[in-house]
Amino acid sequence: MGKIKRYIINKDVETKKNGRTAPKISVETFKEKIKEFSYSTLKKFDMEYDDKESHLKGNLMNALRTLYFQHFHKHNSSQIGTDFKGIRVDWENHDIINDIRTTNGIPYYLCYAGGDWEIPVYFIVYFDGKKIRVYVPHKGNTWRSDTKQALGNLTMPDYAKKYNTVTDDEYVFKMLIKQGDIEKDEFEKVPAGIANKVEADKDAIIKDFSEHVQAKGSLKESSLTPEEQQRYNKIINEVAKYVKSEIEKL
Repeated sequence: MGKIKRYIINKDVETKKNGRTAPKISVETFKEKIKEFSYSTLKKFDMEYDDKESHLKGNLMNALRTLYFQHFHKHNSSQIGTDFKGIRVDWENHDIINDIRTTNGIPYYLCYAGGDWEIPVYFIVYFDGKKIRVYVPHKGNTWRSDTKQALGNLTMPDYAKKYNTVTDDEYVFKMLIKQGDIEKDEFEKVPAGIANKVEADKDAIIKDFSEHVQAKGSLKESSLTPEEQQRYNKIINEVAKYVKSEIEKL
């Protein structure tokens, strides 16, 4: 059985350079920021938090998924929800690709989310000096810029018409022709299921992030306001109390 041909879309998207900044920090410091973020988020919504190192990624993804759901479905806005820029994707499947990576001195996680019927959308998690943020690159990613949806949601013509747009297959077909990846004359009609053959260009996604989020200063230079420091100390104390109580149960 031959190998299925895969396609990359959003190849010609221009990255907005120097759009955000983030301090250069160590991987260990990034882990601590992830733990603080996950703990405070999950506890806020009365969800389980596991302080084991092996649950670092799981806690983070649960926290992100919760904030995304609250933002889009409960009208409970958050910075994380805003960072997704209105892009709609299901969180039935979600994960972190490999371990923490670093670009320009900025540690980050490469993540994805998507339903069984969707082509996963990729995003990057990092620390901007004050809070955990999400960046959803466009270049090399898989989401539709016209509807801001993951591929897989507009497969039927009648449903696409409700959005006054074309099906996923038509959208991908036109983009691949525009990018020069295929010739229109090669096909009598739009190939059925061509959108299912789209995959993310992870190298392009990471490059987009490295060009958009520029390193600026260090964590020490990115000082917290008194109010932020107070909240930070409160979270640290809560984490310490929680860990102590769990140890006492052993």
